[in-house]
Amino acid sequence: MNSPTFSPSGGSRLDSITNILTNAATWVSIITFGTLPILFLPGVFVSLGYAKMFVVTVGICLSLVLFAFVFLSEGVMKFRPSVGLISMWGVAAAALVSAGLSGDIYDAFIGNSFGMQTAAALLVMALAGTVASALGVNKSSAIKLYVVLCVSALVLGLFHLLRFIFGVDFLSFNLFVNATSSPIGGWNNIAIFFGLVIIIAMIAIEQLPLSKWGKALFLGVSGIALLMLAVVNFFAVWLILGFISLAVLMFTIIKKRLSRTPELVQSNNQQTAIGVGLALVVFSTCVLFIIGGSVIGGLVNNATGVNFIEVRPSLGATLDITRAVYGENILTGIGTNKFGDAWNLYKDQSINQTNFWNTDFQSGSNYALTMAVEMGILGVVAWLVFLGWFLYTGLRYIFANTVSDPIWNFVVTSSFVAALYLWFSGFIYTPGTTIIMLAAVCSGVFFGAQSVASNKRALQISVLDNRKLSFLLVGGVMVIIVGSISVLYFLGQHFASLHNFSSAVNELVQGGNIEVAEDKIVSAYQQFSNDVFAREIASYQLAKMQALLNVAEPTQSQQQQFQSSMIDGVNAARLATSEDETDYRNWQLLGNIYTFMARVGVEGSVDLANEAYANARKYNPNNPEIPLLEAQLALVTDDVEGARAKALEALQMKSNYTAAIDFITNIEISQGNLDEAVAAAGASISLDPRNPARYYQLGLLLAESGDHQNAVNAFSEAILLNPSYANALYFRAVSYLQLEENSRAIADLETVRDLSPDNTGIQEIIDAVKAGNIDLGAAPTEITDLSDGQIVEEDSTVSTNESPDTDLVSTVNTVPEEGEDS
Repeated sequence: MNSPTFSPSGGSRLDSITNILTNAATWVSIITFGTLPILFLPGVFVSLGYAKMFVVTVGICLSLVLFAFVFLSEGVMKFRPSVGLISMWGVAAAALVSAGLSGDIYDAFIGNSFGMQTAAALLVMALAGTVASALGVNKSSAIKLYVVLCVSALVLGLFHLLRFIFGVDFLSFNLFVNATSSPIGGWNNIAIFFGLVIIIAMIAIEQLPLSKWGKALFLGVSGIALLMLAVVNFFAVWLILGFISLAVLMFTIIKKRLSRTPELVQSNNQQTAIGVGLALVVFSTCVLFIIGGSVIGGLVNNATGVNFIEVRPSLGATLDITRAVYGENILTGIGTNKFGDAWNLYKDQSINQTNFWNTDFQSGSNYALTMAVEMGILGVVAWLVFLGWFLYTGLRYIFANTVSDPIWNFVVTSSFVAALYLWFSGFIYTPGTTIIMLAAVCSGVFFGAQSVASNKRALQISVLDNRKLSFLLVGGVMVIIVGSISVLYFLGQHFASLHNFSSAVNELVQGGNIEVAEDKIVSAYQQFSNDVFAREIASYQLAKMQALLNVAEPTQSQQQQFQSSMIDGVNAARLATSEDETDYRNWQLLGNIYTFMARVGVEGSVDLANEAYANARKYNPNNPEIPLLEAQLALVTDDVEGARAKALEALQMKSNYTAAIDFITNIEISQGNLDEAVAAAGASISLDPRNPARYYQLGLLLAESGDHQNAVNAFSEAILLNPSYANALYFRAVSYLQLEENSRAIADLETVRDLSPDNTGIQEIIDAVKAGNIDLGAAPTEITDLSDGQIVEEDSTVSTNESPDTDLVSTVNTVPEEGEDS
């Protein structure tokens, strides 16, 4: 008997099941993509970007399984071949090749953040575009997606407005701790997203036959969006949005002349003043902020209390990194998600003279160049093919449009313009997960809608009359289901391991037990091997060794613990280097452990430490911290000249390196060379009079010799050149105490406390001075963890409280004019 495997039995029942499955798959996709801007997982210890990618991947896999069952239920597979989607998958394929050849597959494939520079994220991007194309072939589904996005925009805008009013503790969910924290992922991503919302609103009001409620929705969202854009004040978004609003304004006015069919002429006659008015308001606001953004930005900052300056490598610095990487591997680059490694290897050494000397930038001046560095020429070609075809298809549709249905025309036009805007943002900035994923979704919607609106013939494979095809369909469905389950299992393990690791670290920060935290991290490593986990375990073992060494009369049990920590620390650090030998931090920690062992007399540790530091230099050759660690190691073996030479090498890399200056100063003092050191410090100032570190060194030496008045003068010169020089402020306060000028000492100490809020010891010293309980003859001579600049690295975003002091780093936001910022 040759009856088909999927012959319908009870048509109405089968249609009902198919409709339920189709609606479920559609709504899962709409909710997943539409709520992406406000999506977050409270109470989990993973980054916000990771949480978004996790939920999106789960949503996509669920949609794919449901769509697979739809195909199975219907017995028919319909699809329209799309060069655009194929080229998007080409980008994912190039990313996988780059990751596989990177030498560090874990970080290149998924890393610890699952960020949009990883191969896994680009694979999910292609999946998102494919699923979104299924929404694009149904205009109703596409409209629903836009509505959900607009609702998300309203929620996001109200969330921030309420926090401006009631403070950052309102609706913080123990996750959004700063005024610039946002569910969308990054402060400047807010501007890009609300620019997208305004674009969709302008096109919708211009093209759709909206009801009063529909117009009210888009106008309300546009108003909130403009307000949020003013708060963020991202100059590039103002520029792009101004150009698009001008184009919409001009098109709205002359669109009747562009109409090609009687139906469109009739539709265009229905235009209202609302579309012109919205486009005019948006354009005028953009011009206002483009011309006077710095002044207006200062006023807005004062009103909202938001002072945020995001920084990134400049275009020139990124191009230098690109050239260096291409000199080593032009075909596949350094590997996806490995721009940070390229930065450490090839950054201009002059950046060591700035506050950004130890900042590990994880992306370049924009997403496009970052991808070029990470994926090489293979990736560049893949991206150009995809974007080129997308642009060609979209422009061809717009200029040859004969579609009579205004809703289809809106879906195709809006999805193309929205995707074009979002992809272009990647050429001027490095957007976060939300923006890149929405770009892929809008592209998918465009490819699907354009194929239907242009009456492209759908290919149909029916299994009702072909048993062989039926088995192929079953096999395809099984691949989708099993593949989706496998992806979710892999991702679940990865998610659980990071959550357990981060929760353990958080508990320790809150004062938890180090043994319990270490056990949790070991468990996390067993779930998913990761060099970060191993490195953390090694650092805890080193901390335990240091604590046990300070015990005056250790018991036999403590001695055994010391030996055990030494063995476990070395093993964990070596495990970290084997998991990722390209991360200099793994080698640096291993060197620190061997240095500690050398101090306690473990034979052979010196050579092993030098070997580890040499490997750390290999992957971060311009970091002055490494030669300083080598100097400290040399001092362990009483090699004073070798230690001095290494410390001077660190100073050659970074002439204002405070830690190296402290080290050299202590060497000179210990060797009885105080007078010569003072003379040398004075001579160095005459050669480099604009270097605050030289005055700081002179101040330390003068204070050690007992000349506290001149020490104060030297520290004051350092502070004049660098008002945020916390170490100079602290030691000037110590000299003030020796001169019995306690009020001035307290003022300096309070400034240090504000510069280094995490250093609780400063407040204790202030309290002691105020109470008169501090021994002025034994004033503290050193204190750790002081900050010489307020640079914050969070979720691959680097921000600061002042404009960069180097051309190698540029700002993203418009910096308020002097005297206008908050």
